[in-house]
Formats: sequence, C-alpha cells, structure tokens
Amino acid sequence: MKNFSKGIVVFALLLVFISSISFATEKEYVVTKTIEYKNERSAKIKEGFIEIELGQINITRYAKDEYLKVTPKPDEITRDLYGNIFAKYNVAGMLPNEKMIIKVERKTTVSTYVTDEPILARSNGSITEENKIFVKPQTRIESDNQAIIDKANEITAGLTTDYRKASAIFEYVNTTLSYDTSSQYANKGALAALNSSRGVCEEFASLFVALCRAEEIPAKVVAGYKVQNMNEEDKLIDHAWAEIYLDDYGWLPVETTILYTINGQRMPYWNTFCSLNEPDHIPTEIYNISDKGNRQYQNVTETSFKETLYSGNNIVKPVQNSFVDISSYDWASSSIQTLFELGIVKGYSDTEYGPARNISRIEFITMLSRTLKYMNQDCVENARVYYYPSYSQNHWSKPEYDYLMRCYQFFTPSDIMSAGYNNLSDVFGDGANLERAITRGEAVALMDVFMKDVNSWNAFSDVPTFSKFASSIAKAYSAGIIDGYPDGTFKPSNTITRAEMACVLGRYITTNSYSVK
Repeated sequence: MKNFSKGIVVFALLLVFISSISFATEKEYVVTKTIEYKNERSAKIKEGFIEIELGQINITRYAKDEYLKVTPKPDEITRDLYGNIFAKYNVAGMLPNEKMIIKVERKTTVSTYVTDEPILARSNGSITEENKIFVKPQTRIESDNQAIIDKANEITAGLTTDYRKASAIFEYVNTTLSYDTSSQYANKGALAALNSSRGVCEEFASLFVALCRAEEIPAKVVAGYKVQNMNEEDKLIDHAWAEIYLDDYGWLPVETTILYTINGQRMPYWNTFCSLNEPDHIPTEIYNISDKGNRQYQNVTETSFKETLYSGNNIVKPVQNSFVDISSYDWASSSIQTLFELGIVKGYSDTEYGPARNISRIEFITMLSRTLKYMNQDCVENARVYYYPSYSQNHWSKPEYDYLMRCYQFFTPSDIMSAGYNNLSDVFGDGANLERAITRGEAVALMDVFMKDVNSWNAFSDVPTFSKFASSIAKAYSAGIIDGYPDGTFKPSNTITRAEMACVLGRYITTNSYSVK
C-alpha cells in the first residue's frame, strides 16, 4: 500500500481561508509510474516474481479515466476483495544483470464536485448488496472495535439521520486529529488515530470511515494522489480521503485532512464535506491494506522508482498524421498512427506514407530498434558492434543499428529456448545486402529473441515444421503479432510492405501491454 505520509505536510498544514478558493471545473492529468527491477545475482533466476498494484478506473464520480495501461503485459492479473487490480510477472529465467522496466500510465480528467441541490439533512444511506462490504471492518479500519463503537455512539448521540451523524463525525475528526508524520503515528490506521489523535491522511480518512461504519453508514477510503501547485508547477502527493453513501446522492467525497483555523481555533472545514471545490484529487484505488502491499517482488532487486505528473498544457497531445495515401488501408491505419505518434515511423513526405511499398532490411532493422527502445528492451551498452561489409557506418540508421545489435548481444545462444534466431547474421547470413527488400519470414525472425517461447505450432500450410523461420513464425502467430492469408498460407518468402510492417510492430507493442477495463 502507498506510504501516505510522503510529501503531504504542506497540504495538511495549510491554513485555509474560504476567500482563497478558486472554482476551476476540471483538469486533465497523466500520471506515469516507472519501476526498474534487476537480477543482481550471478546466475539466472530459477524462480521469482514481481507484483504491483494497478488500482482501478472510474471509481469516483469526479474523475473520468481515459485509460490505465501497464507495459510489459503481465503474466497474471488478479483482483482483491475491493476490485483493485494487481499485475504479476514471472521472472524465472531472468539473466544476470537483466533488467525489467514496468511502466504504468493513467490519463484522467478530474472535476470539482458539488451536488446540484443541497443535501437534505434527513438523508440516510441504505445498505445494499453492492455497498454492504463498506460497513464491515477491515485492516486498519477497525469499526468493530469497542472503543471506536463507543466513540461513534458518543459523537452521534441524539442524531437520527446518517447525514447528521456523518457530519458530526467529520467535525470530530477534522478538528481533533493533529497531523503528524512521525513513524510512531503515521500509517497506523483508525484505532491508533483514535488513541493518539495523531497521524497522516490515512489516519484522518480511516478514522472517519471506521466511525461511520460503526454507525452502519456505508463509507470507504479512496487512495490516490493530491495535486498541489508549488511555484506554479503541479506536484503529486500520495493521499487518501473518504467517501460516504447516501440514498438519492450515491457516493460523496469527504476530505478530512484540510485543517481550517480561525484566530488559532480549529474549525470544521465544511467546504470538503460531501464536496470537492478543486479538481485536484486523482483516485487510483480503494484503500486495502493486505499482505500484497503496493509493490512486492522476490529474487529481483528494485533499483529505481519514479512517478511523473503531466497536467494541463504539459500533456503532450498525440500528433495526427496527414498521410493521404492510407485512406484505403483501414486494417493498418491505426497501427501506422500509433508508430507515427511514437516516432517509430515517418513518411516520405507529410502526406505520403507509402503503405504499398516494400521495406528494406535496414529500414525494418531501424523500425524494430526504435520499437525495442520504446519497450525498454535490455542491451549490452558497451558491447562491440559487428558491421556488415556492405554497411557504411555513416549511414543514417547507425544509432538504431547499433542499439539492435547490442540488444541481440544481451542474449547468448545458450539462453535461447527455441531453435530461434539471435543475430542479424543468423537471419540474413554473412555479408548480406541490407538494402534488399525484407521478406515476411525474415521480419519475424529478427524479432524471435524478443518474443516468448510457445509450445504450440502454427498451421500454415506453406511453413513445414522445422523449416527455416518456422519457430519464429510460430511465436509471432501465437502472440497475435502476425496472421496469414485466407488460403491458410503465410508466404514467408514474400516481401513485406510498409503497411504490413506497421501492423506487425503495432501488434507487438499492443500485445506487450495491458489495458485495465
């Protein structure tokens, strides 16, 4: 689970004045999380895993997620009791010094939230089949603890509706707890907060929720980020807040952590009870402390972790291509656009892509290299690069050529499970002409070492078992990277067009990522 104490002090200790509030309606954000793992052992890993939490999408009414995706594609997807999604990777076979870079990206539009009509004080929250889980106790939300039950009864004594009870609980938490990031109090949960009156946003939110649940008011903790503007730049802060359920209104946000002081006296900050007046809360998951945690791994080392926020005008908008000659290539146009956005392919001009043209070996090498670089493929950075006798080191493709050759050199023949290919010379032979048009078989053979091994075999009638490129074609077909012709053939000796090339590489990217739905 997130450590919510990180970087939140400024937010929690702000002295908030109503006159300072601005009422922006919505804002767009892109949050990326990049985590690097490495096998720092001297031998290949026999057994191990990486598991990270992806969260959920569209879990609140004030945030609309356009996408949530993770690269590379996980080996297994699981969900916890609250619907949070976890991506698991098997690292068995990971070579010494091999790295795995996992990138999670979320694009969301966050809005302010105020109900269309004032919430009626007589409102109650019915327990339904869908929300009954949110009146039960859970780890660090100990709503069945007698001390929490007694405090909830004390706070709500004489009140008859859930709205009035929740507002009284909000007032108690918002004005009683002190913000304290010390390890003695931070990230300890509701009962600890009740006993110490101290903690970070987790304690503020979990105590509010526990007290509500003790009164059988459906309530939950939402985890994610608070966006805080510092020196005219938006910054991400790990954060947690609450929501309650009221009939006729549904789930309503409750931000308990903003401290409001007048003349040194703590006062309840009602602007964030059942409303949010700034588009700055990015929800990612339903709070759930479990044995899994937010990230866990076995037999690999986490070498770096980085979170990046893009907001407003800082979000790079996809550049739409203006190729007029792909209008009749519906089956390839989306792949061409994807590769164009990523800078993997270019046109012969602003308006000409040349979808029907053949692609040369060196052109495909270049496009594959750019694709692997985008996918963070490992390479031996200081390896010596072999150059074909016919290849000029002044050629425009040299950076991509070098990168691909170094990627190949990360693997050795003993590391290749199948009878595949792990170098240019394996595919083309020694001294081959790289300006020659590449074939369909050669294209997938160049990708062999970067695809997972499969036990199944393809059924193409013109690709006999153990024939040249057969194992590579089987891998690519099994992964959904290629398909054949309607007559059941693959035609490995046929040249590949630029449109077909875009589909192959586009599918390679797509099949190596996972989008949450």
